[in-house]
Amino acid sequence: MRCPSCPPAASGGRSPGCPAGLRCDSGNASLRRPPDPLSQTAQAAGRLAADGRRCVLAGEGFRIGGLGAGCRRRPLSGAAHVAPGLIVVLSRPGGGAGRVSTLKRCVVVLPGFAVLAWVLFGGEAGAALVVLDGARSPVTVQDRLEWFTGDDGTLDIRALTGGRAAFRPAPPRAVYPRRAAPYWFRLRLTARAETAAWWLELAYTQLDHIDLYHRVGAGPWSHQVAGDRHPHADLAWRHPYPAFRLPLRAGAVTEVLLRVQSSTSIMVPLSLWREDALARHTQDRVLVNGLAYGVLVALMLYNLFLFPTTRDAAYLWFALYLASFTAFQFSLDGFGSLYLWPQWPALADRAATLALWLCMAAGLRFTRRMGRMHRYAPRMDRLFRWLSNLALVLALAVALLGPAPVFGILPVMGLVVVLLIPLPLWAAWRAGYRPARYALLAYLPLLPGTVWLAARAMAWLEPSFWSEHLFIIGAALSSILLSFALADRINVMREERAAVRGRLLRAERAASRARQRFSRQLIEAQDGERRRLAAELHDGVGQTLSFLTNALRRLRRGDGAAVPASLEAAAREAVEEVRALSHRLHPSILDKLGWAAAIEAIAERTEAQTGIVCLVQLDEDSGALPPGADLHVYRVAQEALNNAQRHSGARRIELALRRRGMEWVFSVTDDGRGRGPSPAAGLGLASIAERATLLGGKARFENVVPHGFRVMLTFPAVAP
Repeated sequence: MRCPSCPPAASGGRSPGCPAGLRCDSGNASLRRPPDPLSQTAQAAGRLAADGRRCVLAGEGFRIGGLGAGCRRRPLSGAAHVAPGLIVVLSRPGGGAGRVSTLKRCVVVLPGFAVLAWVLFGGEAGAALVVLDGARSPVTVQDRLEWFTGDDGTLDIRALTGGRAAFRPAPPRAVYPRRAAPYWFRLRLTARAETAAWWLELAYTQLDHIDLYHRVGAGPWSHQVAGDRHPHADLAWRHPYPAFRLPLRAGAVTEVLLRVQSSTSIMVPLSLWREDALARHTQDRVLVNGLAYGVLVALMLYNLFLFPTTRDAAYLWFALYLASFTAFQFSLDGFGSLYLWPQWPALADRAATLALWLCMAAGLRFTRRMGRMHRYAPRMDRLFRWLSNLALVLALAVALLGPAPVFGILPVMGLVVVLLIPLPLWAAWRAGYRPARYALLAYLPLLPGTVWLAARAMAWLEPSFWSEHLFIIGAALSSILLSFALADRINVMREERAAVRGRLLRAERAASRARQRFSRQLIEAQDGERRRLAAELHDGVGQTLSFLTNALRRLRRGDGAAVPASLEAAAREAVEEVRALSHRLHPSILDKLGWAAAIEAIAERTEAQTGIVCLVQLDEDSGALPPGADLHVYRVAQEALNNAQRHSGARRIELALRRRGMEWVFSVTDDGRGRGPSPAAGLGLASIAERATLLGGKARFENVVPHGFRVMLTFPAVAP
């Protein structure tokens, strides 16, 4: 190549007519450049002349005269289209002593003005060449990418490189809209000198299919495969993220084509690493993440240890929350595919999404327990129970169908759940439940990280340090604060148990006093019943038998003509008294006529003896009473009638026995005075309650509005 303005010279030397001030050597017809960065730039541009490619030489500090606008925000770069037959002379920006022949403008010799117009305005814009010198690592190439979005899934590498793909500059971001069709990205690399191996790292683990094609110069294409639909063990390097080895040769261009396809979120954060730097970076990541996972696992085991001792389900749900969150982060960071399931791509495809749904379900269940929502926020409690069940159903759908069908609602539902969780905790705190304040404070650090993560998943935000680590930092702080909340919950539970033990002790003492009082009343009642029976036997049957004895004595002496008639009357009276006494001890009418007739008979006898109107309503068509229940019902009716006639001053008493579903209801209602505000429990009511217990039912005593008193006995229709 010769400067067209220089005439051939017989010997080497500076041609006085050369506008570039270059040294020309007619012996090899090449440009002799001064050994400075300018010569390296021109040399690289000359090597690209045969390919007609755009050149970005990072780190040299050059610009191309007249084409400086083509530099895409590269403060130390030069850019120009170089076509066959086009000679580009580069100059330094600015001036000053010590430079080689200050060049004020670019001298371009070309076969026509049309070629110059194509250089300035045509061609493929943004096809940036990344020049690697090995001095720094990593090198971010996100803003050097080109992309192609017109593939419907049918293009292969031959069709793509055969002119059917129109690449254009890719947006300077790593998050792209979710779509089923693949994305294609293109990158061109070159090295200044022979360097160690370089690796292209794609720092995202949730892509389904990743195909990388590369070639050096015009050589054949090489193909590498990654993604969570492919076994991680097949990668060239055991690295958490997909990493591809790229061969570079000094002075040659390595072209890289990357095909990305996924049914979930699509992020393509690319960085170039030297092999030694990437190895050190991986070790640092393993160390830092290992410490974080260790803290989470320790908290999980601690809560699992507390669960059997406290018997509180909140600790179990919190342990499950920590386990699912750890599994999610372990999968998202790539360590799951690296260590746990390197040969199971189906699990790698589902693990992160499945763990996140389970984390959501466990967090909702834990919040319900932690905030005692059934007491302080019952409506929110039902909503949280429904949301947790929905999260479990969606987790099952992910396990069976994969993450794609339900991935769209994951960020939205996650954001809604995180925004809802503080509300019941606030209500519990306002109601005086102390552990709720720690739980509320624990959820606050989680909120910004969740919002950031959801926005990144929806392609609203660029990946950054905060989008990658804010959620993890917030979750770690949240877990620590929730541990304080659970510790305070233990203190509250101890206080509550102490209060319950105190109440139980007082109740036991009261029950003991009641048992003593009942036993005393029972003994007194037994003694009174014995005295009454003795008096009745003495005054009734005893007197009759004495009369019979005296009559028989007179008859034996022969001085009683009317004795036989009086003997018959006395005998009948004795029989009636004995029958009445026997009836009081056990009503024989129950055995003869049944429970309905017995209750009607006792009501008629009460009405005849006291004048109180007694109304009886019996449901005889609903079947028989359980075995043994007829005597208890009869005794309850007897005791209720005795109480009404002795204490209430009633003028009307209603007795009703009805069947209601699977239970019987017997009530005795009077229109008397009722009970006072603090009535003492008498022996009669206590015996009624005892009979209700024997029947497997319950007794209730209540005043009737506007006045009166009701005894209600409820017992099952089937014998207990």
